[in-house]
Order: sequence, then C-alpha cells, then structure tokens
Amino acid sequence: MENQKPSRLIYPLISSILHPLLFLLPILLSSLLLLTISSCVSEEPQPDPLEVGDSCPRFSILTDAGLTLSMPDSDGRYSVIIFFNTECPDCRKELPVIQNVYDEINRQDIPATLIAISRNQSEEEVASYWRHNNLSIPFSAQTDTKIYNLFAASIIPRIYIANPDGIITHIWTDTPLPTSAQILAALR
Repeated sequence: MENQKPSRLIYPLISSILHPLLFLLPILLSSLLLLTISSCVSEEPQPDPLEVGDSCPRFSILTDAGLTLSMPDSDGRYSVIIFFNTECPDCRKELPVIQNVYDEINRQDIPATLIAISRNQSEEEVASYWRHNNLSIPFSAQTDTKIYNLFAASIIPRIYIANPDGIITHIWTDTPLPTSAQILAALR
C-alpha cells in the first residue's frame, strides 16, 4: 500500500465528489433557464402608479410604420395600449389575442387606436418576431423602460384601455390574461 501512486488514491476521492455534482448540473442549469425565461412574471411586485380611473399618461412614440403616435388619442377614440416583450411566455400567449382584437377593431370600425409597446427590445427583435408569427399589430419598439415606467413598475404583459376622455377604464396583467371578447367588450 505504501508504494501506491498518489493518483490512485486521489482519483477515487475526486470521482466520489464530482459524480454527484455532475448529476446536479442539469438540474441547476434548467432552474437557471426557467428563472431567465419567466422573468416577465417573477419580477418583484411593486405598487403600480396607475389605477382604473386615473388619467392616461401623455407620451409620443414612433411606430413601426414610421408614424408618430401621441397617446392618449384625443379624437374621440379609445386607446388600447399593450406592453410586452417577445421573450415573455405570457406575452407570447397574449399577442395572438391582441392580433384578434386589432383585426376586429378594423373589421367592425370600432373607434379605437391600438398600439403594442415593447419593453427593453429593439425594433429588429420585435419585427422579426412579428414576421415569424404573422402579426400585423402596430408596435413601437422601446429599448428602455421610460414609457413603461409611466404606467407600471413591474410585470408584463400589461393592457390598458383609456376612454376618449383619456381616463383609464381597464387594466389587465398576466393574471388573468384577458380574452379578445373581454377587451372588445371594454371598447363598447
């Protein structure tokens, strides 16, 4: 035993330590990935600055079509404002619902302006997602949270409806996500 090489003694010891760690590595990586993906929902809840009955903040944005849009719309129309990020699972679930709302607004000639505003995303990222998912919703890509912070401190998706007087009548977040019927009913 005295003549055994140190590597013969150390190898089993190292192996006994590393083997359980290698088993845990996929679990740790999966957990980290889930935390990253669900970041739109797992943010620390903070009080929101806006509630139903408040005036909609005034802001101007540039849309994907190159138009400047000032909100809330002052020409007797409802304003439908959606905050999203294409990496958020709940946003991905809700965007087809918003597309349906947008199509119905146009089909039924409902007096409403709808705009989807990204949070922390470039125009290229949003446009790529729109193309890949056949979306035609007007959007404004915002690479920061400046406009978002006028409305809220955390959690997306968020949907706000302001009446023609600029008063917020409805607010939805990720729990529960509204249906297109609920959003359309709020515009009537």
